[in-house]
Amino acid sequence: MRVRQPSWLVAGSGLLAAATIWAGLQAGLWWLAVPTGFLLAFLLRGRRSLLAAGLAGALGWVLALLLLAAAGNVGRTSAVLSGILGVAGFPLFAALLTVLFGALLGLSGGWLGGSLRRLLRPTR
Repeated sequence: MRVRQPSWLVAGSGLLAAATIWAGLQAGLWWLAVPTGFLLAFLLRGRRSLLAAGLAGALGWVLALLLLAAAGNVGRTSAVLSGILGVAGFPLFAALLTVLFGALLGLSGGWLGGSLRRLLRPTR
């Protein structure tokens, strides 16, 4: 018989993970979404932990972008990055790509953590 974890536990862990990722981004640790997603999916069970890892990665990067936007530093950077990507007229594309990158970092760590958890503690 499977025991479902409470939604508040998964949501709270996801928000804590997003705050950790955001703090890591402030310190220049862009890769911190991978180990954070790993721990989230390793310690929690189910598909919701993987979803929480991906959303935590995206939310952490969104928070960092919002702070940059509030400081007025993100517009010009997005315009330059979108020009490098070949879509010079769409600076929002660069911001969305950045958020997707954060989500994929969290998901990759979450996938690894969930896989390792199932390998070490198989279900009956």
